Amino acid sequence: MTASGGKQEGRKSNGGGKRRQVAALPWQGEGEALRILLVSSRETRRWVIPKAGR
Repeated sequence: MTASGGKQEGRKSNGGGKRRQVAALPWQGEGEALRILLVSSRETRRWVIPKAGR
């Protein structure tokens, strides 16, 4: 956050110009029984793919 309370603009760079995006896709079962588990965000309550740790 900035001194005025707003979010900072821009993003951290990894120095190479390209960013790596990582996500976690929770699933259960296999074949015909495969199920993708949906997760909702805390703020907007929309369905999201959660970020994964590195």
